[in-house]
Amino acid sequence: MKHLLRKYFHVTSLRRKMILSFSLLIISALAVLQSANTYQTYIILEQNLTDSVHESLRLGLSNIDYFFEDINNLASGILPEAEVQTALSEKVDYSSLETKSTLRALERTIKKYSATRPYVPKVYLVNLDNQILDNSLQGMAAPEINCDPQTSSLCLSDVHYAPYISQHTPVISFEKNIYSLYTGNQKLGRLIVDMDTRVINQVLYDFSLPMSGETFLINNKKTVLCRSGKYPLSNEAFVNALNFSISKKDGSIKINNEKFLCLTETSPLTGWTLCALIPYNLFARSIGIQMNLTLILFVICILAAIIISRPIINSMYKPIGMLITSMKEVEKGNLNSFVSYHNQDELLSLVEGYNSMLTQIRNLIEQVKNKERSKRQAELYALQAQINPHFLYNTLNSIRYLAKLHNTPDIRDITVSLIHLSSASLASDEFITISQELELANDYLHIQKVRYGEDVVDYECQITSPDIINYLIPRFSIQPLIENALFHGILPKGSGKIHTMLTRMSNDIIIDIYDNGIGMSPEKIEELNCLLEADQYQEYGNNSFEVRKLKNIGIENINHRVKINFSAEYGILLKANPAGGIHVRLKIPAIREDKRYEKSIHS
Repeated sequence: MKHLLRKYFHVTSLRRKMILSFSLLIISALAVLQSANTYQTYIILEQNLTDSVHESLRLGLSNIDYFFEDINNLASGILPEAEVQTALSEKVDYSSLETKSTLRALERTIKKYSATRPYVPKVYLVNLDNQILDNSLQGMAAPEINCDPQTSSLCLSDVHYAPYISQHTPVISFEKNIYSLYTGNQKLGRLIVDMDTRVINQVLYDFSLPMSGETFLINNKKTVLCRSGKYPLSNEAFVNALNFSISKKDGSIKINNEKFLCLTETSPLTGWTLCALIPYNLFARSIGIQMNLTLILFVICILAAIIISRPIINSMYKPIGMLITSMKEVEKGNLNSFVSYHNQDELLSLVEGYNSMLTQIRNLIEQVKNKERSKRQAELYALQAQINPHFLYNTLNSIRYLAKLHNTPDIRDITVSLIHLSSASLASDEFITISQELELANDYLHIQKVRYGEDVVDYECQITSPDIINYLIPRFSIQPLIENALFHGILPKGSGKIHTMLTRMSNDIIIDIYDNGIGMSPEKIEELNCLLEADQYQEYGNNSFEVRKLKNIGIENINHRVKINFSAEYGILLKANPAGGIHVRLKIPAIREDKRYEKSIHS
């Protein structure tokens, strides 16, 4: 079987391979997804159910807590009343008319607050002698109320029957201590509010759980206060099973050999716990239905993927086939074999890239031909330019010798400066030290001062760090900038000043040249900066850069050489000098003799 598959893949076409591979990939992926989904669906369904039930439990506890908060507000409103303070402060004598009058006034005050709360059947006071201050409750004992601040912020009693109600309705008593308004810490007695438990039962009856679940409300003593649902479980069986898992927020418990998912929420106000039981058999049945629906959906997706894959793969193969045909034509030398494809998809970029490649190949072939012609022409210019400097260099040496022989120092000095410049132009070194470049600039200025007079230019060179002069710089980088400043800025003005400043900044060297000449307009400066930043040259033809650089050396030439030797972040930038004239900034990397073409890294 393995051999047959290998043979099939070896001899079949690319289109069939793509269809078969795509189909197998989809089937395998969906099979893995189905296996993972069987497990994930169970987890997600249980988690969603858990979250939903927890939210319902919190809502149910919130509804129950609302009544206790309302009772707490009721008690807080009654406590500062003058009748309450008076009744607890006086001696109680039920046979006394004064006591009876005080208790009637107290009863009216209490009814003023409790009349609007039908779930509060009784509110009464208990003094420090444990006497109930109510004419209808004479001789009765106050209910036992527990106050445990660790489990509840309220003082509540267990469920008990109220003897003053004929139906013997179960109530829960709420207690709050009463203190004197005048002495502050002096306790006068207690206020007790009875709440009808039927209002809590109603909250649970309105509470619904999925999958025929059961709800239990238990207090901090693990006593069932009330429950909802019709599942056949006894309170005792539930409490016994819950003793093991009550410490856990969620878990599973067994009651009468049946497994339940038990979810709990505890009220921080009352300390009561609301528990929800969901039978696992109903839960698993719901998951099984979900799994079957998912399986059916996956089978439909597999069939749809196989049907849809065929036209998709065919549409992908069509431009590939066109490219293969075109490549065969290119192999025969036909560079006009372009591919026509107009669908707006990713393959359009591939086809356009292929067509662009053919165009570039044609252009490159033409450029190579033009470059060869330009190179031959540049060699002729180079030969002519090389003959003239050698002849000038030899002639200048003869003049220097004659000036020395006839003791004419001015002629000798200017000739020496010119010899230095000519010697530098003939040198083969691409890089020289900054100190050597500054000497060439001084030789050039010496010649110009002899020609135009000492007062034509005031030159100043400022070096911020002595070690800068030992770094390398492309030959003839500073001198042409000073030449431009002199000829295009100072001489048209008549005279002026040129200031050169060299600064070391981290791994770079900044060379600033200022002149106070005639300057340029901001528009012209912006235009030149754009050309320098783009570093655009006409590479071929009679006006090629190789030819022009042999004729003159200027700002464009310096900028181009710096960017070629280093990177686009270096070069020349022109600015307006605030003092008048132009400010030229040349940025180069700090390189040493031992690292001629690498950036130096200094601390």
